[in-house]
Amino acid sequence: MAFWASAQGPVDSRGPRLSQQTANGTLLGAATLLGCAAYAAGERQQRRAFQDTKRSLRDKIAIERQSKEQVMSYLHYMLKVK
Repeated sequence: MAFWASAQGPVDSRGPRLSQQTANGTLLGAATLLGCAAYAAGERQQRRAFQDTKRSLRDKIAIERQSKEQVMSYLHYMLKVK
């Protein structure tokens, strides 16, 4: 295995293939990490939107139930007054 110096540093007999593979591996790892981070952020945003929608529907149903109870109470009161 012969080593020699070049402008880019020491190179072994395998030539620049090793450094190219290392660079490709590094880029692949970085892209994978970036993809995982983007996926996690999107998942968190989707979960938050779902929770907000769920809370909104729960509140809407509660308001409708209270409104119905008020109408029934009013009708009951009106029937007693007559």
